[in-house]
Amino acid sequence: MRTLRTTARVFGIALLAAMSSASGSRLAANEAVDPEVLAAREAAWRAFYDGDLKALGDMLPESSSA
Repeated sequence: MRTLRTTARVFGIALLAAMSSASGSRLAANEAVDPEVLAAREAAWRAFYDGDLKALGDMLPESSSA
């Protein structure tokens, strides 16, 4: 029974997060997205799903040590 409650809570949180991100994307849908940003986003996702860590590392900025 405890596992069922935990699963239901996790599902509820995930559903709430999905709904809030969907409503936010509708608001931003009216704004044009820079084509360079879209190309970089697609390249990052392709590298992520291909497991290409070198390409992902090349896309990330150098970390600043403050």
